[in-house]
Amino acid sequence: MSFLGGGGSGTTVTSVTPYAPAQPALNQILANASQLYSQGVSPYVAPSEQTLTGLGIQEALGTSAAQQLAGTLAGQYTNPFLSPLIQRAGQEAYTTVASQLMPLFIIRTIFMYLANSNALRGIRPL
Repeated sequence: MSFLGGGGSGTTVTSVTPYAPAQPALNQILANASQLYSQGVSPYVAPSEQTLTGLGIQEALGTSAAQQLAGTLAGQYTNPFLSPLIQRAGQEAYTTVASQLMPLFIIRTIFMYLANSNALRGIRPL
């Protein structure tokens, strides 16, 4: 085979053989796989009582956890010592943000009113 355009024909034969010491184990694996394949699909096997009991326990735990989470999110499990502190911190944060954003909201409201009124009909809004 030539890479420079010169003619010639050739045949390449590729052979793949496994590592020689692994050959007996591979042959055994293939024989077992062939035997399992020839047996066909096994019929449905119903779950055992132990499996059903375990699944029931898992379902009960999941339901309990969902109820606990819903109660927590609804505020059912509040800490009487921390709740006032959390409420005060939230109120302070709200007051700070509202005091900073309220002037912007007022300016925007006035601008929108003026933009829709006759006073600024000839002026293009920003």
